[in-house]
Amino acid sequence: MKTDNTSYSLADKTRNINEWYRRTASWIWESSADWEWDDSNYTTLPNATTALAAGQQDYELPSTAQKIERVEVKNSDGDYMLIAPLDKSQVNQAMTEFWETNGMPIYYDLVGRSVLLYPAPATAANR
Repeated sequence: MKTDNTSYSLADKTRNINEWYRRTASWIWESSADWEWDDSNYTTLPNATTALAAGQQDYELPSTAQKIERVEVKNSDGDYMLIAPLDKSQVNQAMTEFWETNGMPIYYDLVGRSVLLYPAPATAANR
């Protein structure tokens, strides 16, 4: 098997490396005990979920997470609610003071490998 750039182009090598990186990263994320990952064989797009804990604001993402499209939280009625990304430039106070009282999250912020919820969930029933 030849692997020089003539028989196996650099573009093909790069494409295949990226594809296998994405695949391997998904397998690692799927094996995480903290996150539940739906089966990619379903017709819907893949989703990852985790249980929320009362008063916990910070939810660490696996190091293999590549992109977060949106964040939804399950309310006390069992319905998923879309929450908005936080624009810190519109917060006119210290972030440690922003939404100090736990409740139903309405904002999220992506910081490093964490999803921060504002406010932190009031109960563990949210998801």
